[in-house]
Formats: sequence, structure tokens, C-alpha cells
Amino acid sequence: VYMFRANNGAGILIQGETSGYDGPISFLIGFDAQGAITGMKVLSHTETPGLGGNIETKEFTDRFIGKTGDVGVKTGATISSKAMCTGVNQARLAFEAVKGELSK
Repeated sequence: VYMFRANNGAGILIQGETSGYDGPISFLIGFDAQGAITGMKVLSHTETPGLGGNIETKEFTDRFIGKTGDVGVKTGATISSKAMCTGVNQARLAFEAVKGELSK
């Protein structure tokens, strides 16, 4: 996990990785100073095109924007979707560990 803090204290950008169905999924996720997700982008993956590969679509990643607690998926979600939720929740834990540094 790599973290980048905004110089103005506005938030943190985290580069994370989670295990998907067919290998690692690398992603970026931003949190504002209060812990709400401001954006997410999948950087790389080897998931099945048209199924698990949908994790990189704007429709999927936009579902996380504004979330402030643990995220989960509904029944019937793909392994890739569940993996992304795990990655997002791990990134949130990393954010929580350093969020006090934002005001410094």
C-alpha cells in the first residue's frame, strides 16, 4: 500500500492491491479528510473480460464515491467485485490509521 497526502490536508490517495479471481488487482482510491471516498480507479487486473473485468468501469467504481464505512456487495456478485470491496475496506483501514496526520 502506498499513500499520498495532499499538501493542503484535503485527503489521501492510496494505491492498493487485492487478490481477484485471476490474479492481483491494482487500484487507486481517494479519501477526503473526513474519510469519504472521493474516487477510485482500477490500474490493472487480469479478470475475465465482460464479467469480472467490469470492475474497471465507471459504473462500478462510481458506486463507491461518498461511502464512509465498510463496503460490501450484494448476493450474486462476482469474485472480482468482492475482491474490490475487500481492497477498498483494507484501504479504509490504512486511511484510518493515518487520518490524524492530515491536519499537520
